[in-house]
Order: sequence, then C-alpha cells, then structure tokens
Amino acid sequence: MTSGMATDVVVADLAHHSWENDEDGLEVYFRACTENFKNFSGQVPDKIKLKIYGVYKQATQGDNREEKPADDKQRAKWEEWLKFKGTTPSVVKRRYITLLRSIDPKLIHVEVKED
Repeated sequence: MTSGMATDVVVADLAHHSWENDEDGLEVYFRACTENFKNFSGQVPDKIKLKIYGVYKQATQGDNREEKPADDKQRAKWEEWLKFKGTTPSVVKRRYITLLRSIDPKLIHVEVKED
C-alpha cells in the first residue's frame, strides 16, 4: 500500500510522553498528528472525513454552539460535530488519533526530537 504522506514527518518532543495515558503527551501528539493529516494526500472516504471533522472540532472548540447551517455540506459537518457533544477533549483527541491510524498508520508516526 502506497502512503499519501509527505516525506516530512512532524517531529515532537515526546521522549517521556504517551498519547494513550498521559494528558501532556496527548496534547503534543494530537497537534503533531493534526499536522501530519494536513500533509496527507491519500484517499479518505467522505464518511471518515466527516467523523474526523467532528472529533477535531470537539477537541479544539468543545460543544457545538453554532447555528445549524442551511447548506447541505456544512450542515453534515455541523451534525457530525454535534454527535460528540459533552465528550471531553482527551477522549475525542484519542479518537482522532485512532481514526488517523485506521486510515494510514504513518499518520500517527511522530518522531522523537533528540536533544
């Protein structure tokens, strides 16, 4: 399987952090994975893109308080975000990373920055 990843991988200081059980490590890892996804050129099914949008918005902005859009595409995104109402940032950040891993494991590859 050919990866759609750019050749550059986000480098983060993760020497003593893990996204699975450490809140500080989770934040660093989430930001690094977000950058990896921005550079991803592979195919992502629309259903998965919507879910990624919803968890990302919940993770970065909290509960959806915006008015329901009239545009169908924007409404679908709005509705997906609404599905995660009340979900804590740490839970949706982990879900975001897990979704990226299901698309391509390289999306969650974050190199450790050596001092």
